[in-house]
Amino acid sequence: MKLKRAKHLLLLALFSTSPLFSQSEPSSEDYQVYSAFLLIQLNGRRGIDDLRVGKNASTLSPDIAWSNKQISRKELLDVKERLPGIEPEVLDSLSECTSKSYRLSRKLMLPSEYTLIDPDRGTGPRGYIEFSCVGMNRSKTQAAFYVSRLRCDCAVGKWILMSKDSNGHWAVVKESIVFIA
Repeated sequence: MKLKRAKHLLLLALFSTSPLFSQSEPSSEDYQVYSAFLLIQLNGRRGIDDLRVGKNASTLSPDIAWSNKQISRKELLDVKERLPGIEPEVLDSLSECTSKSYRLSRKLMLPSEYTLIDPDRGTGPRGYIEFSCVGMNRSKTQAAFYVSRLRCDCAVGKWILMSKDSNGHWAVVKESIVFIA
């Protein structure tokens, strides 16, 4: 009996130090930004770089890109150049959040059904969409993140700068495509 209990304690200790258990969930503000961006994509133009979820569209990866790896100074300078008008607070927040591990849950506010699926376990025919964490200013009125669509016929990655208007609605201010393949 003692051996069985010791095995359970060892398993508990191993799992509690696992990266899976140290992951946290994005904030409610982050979910608002992700949801607003995807809603804009659903309602907007159709082009090679649109990122749509739902029926006959891409699935979503629950893993937030850049997890456990802080964005480099060089990458931050590239973001600043790609997104004119980005506030220093947003860059600082982006730098801080990229060193943490996040995982999405089903809290996106979208009018269509969407699927969260681990990319290693398969994706839909149109690949999957993956977000970075959201860098945001203190007043929660400007946000920036990286988003990509991978494992599909037309992969794309781009930086997004969004701002919140006086009515509380998020809008895309600037998109900067990093790659299309």
